[in-house]
Amino acid sequence: MGFEVTGGHRGITFGFFGASSISNIDDGEYKCRDGSSPEVHNKVISGVVGAASSVTSIQVANLLRLFKIPQVSFFSTSPELSNKQRFEYFSRTIPSDHYQVKAMVEIVKKLGWSYISIIYEESNYGIKAFEELEGLLSQNNICIAVKEKLVKDSGVAEEGAYDHIVQRLLQKHRAKGVIIFGSDQEVAGVMRAVRRNNATGSFSWIGSDGWSARSLVSSGNEAEVEGTLSVQPQANPVAGFDDYFLGLTVEKNKRNPWFVEYWENHFNCRYPNSSLTPYNAAIARECSGEEKLTAKTTQFEAQLQFVSDAVMAFAFAFRDMHQVLCNNASGLCAEMNPIDGEQLLTYLRKVTFTGLSGDRFKFDENGDGPSRYNIIHFKQLTRGRYAWSTVGTYIEGELSLNMTSLQFKLGEPQPPSSVCSLPCLTGQAKKYVEGESCCWHCFNCSTYQIVSPVDETQCITCDWGTLPSPDHLLCDPIQEVYIRPNSWWAIGAMLFSSLGVVMTGVVVYVFLTHHDTPVVRASGRELSYVLLSGVFLCYAITFVFVLKAICVGITVVENVRAKTDPGYEVHLVIDEVQRIQHRLKGLDSPLRHDGTTYHIVMPLMDHHKST
Repeated sequence: MGFEVTGGHRGITFGFFGASSISNIDDGEYKCRDGSSPEVHNKVISGVVGAASSVTSIQVANLLRLFKIPQVSFFSTSPELSNKQRFEYFSRTIPSDHYQVKAMVEIVKKLGWSYISIIYEESNYGIKAFEELEGLLSQNNICIAVKEKLVKDSGVAEEGAYDHIVQRLLQKHRAKGVIIFGSDQEVAGVMRAVRRNNATGSFSWIGSDGWSARSLVSSGNEAEVEGTLSVQPQANPVAGFDDYFLGLTVEKNKRNPWFVEYWENHFNCRYPNSSLTPYNAAIARECSGEEKLTAKTTQFEAQLQFVSDAVMAFAFAFRDMHQVLCNNASGLCAEMNPIDGEQLLTYLRKVTFTGLSGDRFKFDENGDGPSRYNIIHFKQLTRGRYAWSTVGTYIEGELSLNMTSLQFKLGEPQPPSSVCSLPCLTGQAKKYVEGESCCWHCFNCSTYQIVSPVDETQCITCDWGTLPSPDHLLCDPIQEVYIRPNSWWAIGAMLFSSLGVVMTGVVVYVFLTHHDTPVVRASGRELSYVLLSGVFLCYAITFVFVLKAICVGITVVENVRAKTDPGYEVHLVIDEVQRIQHRLKGLDSPLRHDGTTYHIVMPLMDHHKST
């Protein structure tokens, strides 16, 4: 395959392909003045690898689709690019941010956070990710305390803009967890603002792949970045690349027009006969050419695998297409000259291979790379020594996070709490703060109320015959309370009543035995029997009280109690006295009433006179 490489910063002006570099244009409609067809000498561009930025890739994809040229990006992660109705010729070897957002939400849930803030970049990369985040967080009942945008161009935003963001975060002090979806330059500005506002250690960050593990952010801001958990697309080293790159020199790598600038920047010297640039103008020392790249002083791109996979995807697609259309014939057959973009896209989406990193690769149904992520953590290993380390993975929707490896501050393995309100105690109802679905106040229900099972903000009163359970969650039927026959209180009462029944029976026996004697007759037999019956019932009613009450017997027991009431007996006595008064006519009235009580007056009879 032939190739042409352009600088990433030229991506926005990538339209030069359309005017002069794309031969996939039907030139049949162009005619010279004499009627002949023009002779066009254009480079044949069959596919494009890139770009890195999602913003650039969207612009390039809109152009390439007009000419049916397949495009494979290695770093563009915007979910918008998965829309195949708009970007049908776009593919990528890196997974979409849709999966990265899902991984972030799973991390938030794993840490037990329910109240977080979000800072996102004001670009397609950040805005689309925020939209996905907002929806997923809402589905999982996780509230957003603060939403703030980061200006994309860090040169435009002043320090005050970053200070404002940090001050807004500090206003919601309970939201310790903050998701930042942005690029390294902008996030570095946020970290500096955190230090300026004395907020170091106030937040725990969850970072996107656009800024985490970047020295631009962490260098000089280690204390502010400490504790960060980040999602990084899973990538392994490309076999042989490190040795190849470390063996390069300017003389061996003249095909790369930017390698001289890299060499000058790396060794801080000016290469002989190099072009004058703003970066080497102030450098006085001249490069000797004997400098040597070493592994200790060279930092490699950790995600080079995606670039390698993008190039290899085209290589395997061309091979498969050539085998079918050219029957493995040597060279380019007529069927592939020029390349049909639609056909190439079909073969491209079907490729499956093992890349130089050793991982299997294939595109999913949206033309995206496999959703494989590493969860990395920035922590302080020893006092003043920080490093990124892998603490988990997110593969095909499954999160695996080693909680024992987390350390948000030196010596503090437990994640900070990021909730607005703690759960209410059992039996307490909630009163939500206006405008906040995760913030509430707790209050107790009254003595005879429980928390509504359908509305946690309401208390309901228990029905008659029921009382709240100890936790005020259920209304339990009131338990029947009665004297047990085998209790000491019941045994004592029954023994006393039994003695009373026996004594009453003895008196009744005496009365029956001497029924016609003057003493019994004078005392009023009918009244005495009634009184004895009442006394008997008073003693006997004890046994009724000891028995378990039943609904049918309540009225009976109450009537019996009324009949055996002492007041009822006094009433009977008065009735009997009045009856005797009527019998003793001619005598002084034996019943006198002084307005408050009755007095019985019995005339004394002379015993001797009567005899």
